[in-house]
Parts: sequence; structure tokens; C-alpha cells
Amino acid sequence: MNFVLIYLCSILTTVLDKKILSREHDNELDMQNIKIHIFVPIICHLKLLTRLNLTNTRIFEIPEKIENLQNLKFLNLSRNKIDKLPKSIGKLQKLKNIDISCNKLKSLPCTFSDLKLKNFYCKKNMFKEFPIEILNMSSLIVIDMSKNQIKTVCTLHLPFLKILNISYNAIEEIPIVKSTNLILLNLNGNLIKELTIDLCKIKSLKKLLLCENIITKIETYVLEFCDQLELLDLRDNYISDLADDKYLNHEDLINWFGDVVCLDLDKNIL
Repeated sequence: MNFVLIYLCSILTTVLDKKILSREHDNELDMQNIKIHIFVPIICHLKLLTRLNLTNTRIFEIPEKIENLQNLKFLNLSRNKIDKLPKSIGKLQKLKNIDISCNKLKSLPCTFSDLKLKNFYCKKNMFKEFPIEILNMSSLIVIDMSKNQIKTVCTLHLPFLKILNISYNAIEEIPIVKSTNLILLNLNGNLIKELTIDLCKIKSLKKLLLCENIITKIETYVLEFCDQLELLDLRDNYISDLADDKYLNHEDLINWFGDVVCLDLDKNIL
């Protein structure tokens, strides 16, 4: 059965080689949903490529020669069977956006930190730790590492970061994010027990999503400095009371939050 599959793939690769070569002067190649199974080597000869989409092609390996694509800015490898990225990927100095979601990755190569990414999408993989390779990637604006198995997140030194999605992991504490631009922090579906004082340092925050955690009380003083906050989602937690004595009912709490447009405490035990 494997022999037949390999044979069919080789035929398909030959056909694709001809089609791909006919587009060697194009700067975009979209092969989404074409079940090639094996990365077509000829792709690495398309040196003018700026966008490469290999979503759902069932490939399981990326060759080292991908470093030849020095003009690549957008790379989509999502929904495949990739369990490892080549070290040479760090040489793609023009790469700004990468999507490696829905694969079997557990780590990133050490050279990944050499990239200057703006958007990093890595949801639905097998990471147990937040990758250190992006902790200090100062160019990052968006990070999506939702639906992995991450337990802890080290301090993030990302001054331009606007969106951080680490929902549906196993995180127990709200991470420290050193960014003056963060507007969305998605921590839904984790194991967070309390709002920590570190939230005070994220003054730009507009949306804080914390539903489906195990929070039992609200330390409202923690949010006093988040004066840009518009949405606070605390649905599906275990909040039974308000930690500050001066807040005796829901109306007092809502009045205190002032500019918060939406405060959702549904499915708690208040």
C-alpha cells in the first residue's frame, strides 16, 4: 500500500513540477488542498516567491532548501502532518507571516529566533512549553498558540505585540507581557485561579478573556490601572464573591469599572 502511494505521489510530483515551473516568474503559489503528501522540491527553485500556501497538502516534512526562497514574506503550512521544521527556516529574513497551525510540532528550531516575524500562528500543535525562540522576537504583533498543552509562559518582551491568544492550554498563571500595545489577551480555557497584579502593567489592554478557568474571586484592585479595558469575560468560572468589601452587589462592581463596555459573569455562583 505504501509503495502504491509513493508511486502515485511520484507521478503527481512530476505533473506538478511542470505546472510549477511554468510559473517560475510568479510571486505567489497557492497549492491549498492539493494532496501532494511530499513537499515538491522544485518549489525551492522559485526564488521570486513572496507568498507560499501549502495548507492541507498532507506534507510531513519541509526541506532545508527552503532557505532558497529569500523573498518569501508569507508562508502557510497549516493543517499538515509536520513534526519538525528545518533549521534553515531561520534564514528567511523577509518572512513576516507564518502559519504552522494544526500540525504535530513540539518545538521550534533554535534558528527560528533569527526571524523577524509580525504574525505567528501555531494553534493546535503539541507544545508543552511556550517556545523560547519567540520570547524576545520584538517585531511580533500577533501570536496565536491556542489549543496546545502549554503550562507556563515566561515573561514576554514584545513591545509591539497587540494580540496574544494562548487559550485552551493548561496555563495556571497570567503571563507577564511587557508591551505597551497589547489590546487583546485571550486566556480562555486554562487553569487560572486568580487575577494577578501583573495585569496592572498592561495599561493598553482592551479585551481580557478569561472564561472557562477556575477563578474563585475578583481582586478588583488588580484592574485599577487597566483604564482602556472594554471587555472582561469571566464566564464559566467559580466566582462566588468579590474580594473587596466595598463592592456589595453587581451594580457597584459595574459602576466601579467605568469604561468597561461588557463585563460578563455568566455561569458563576455569585
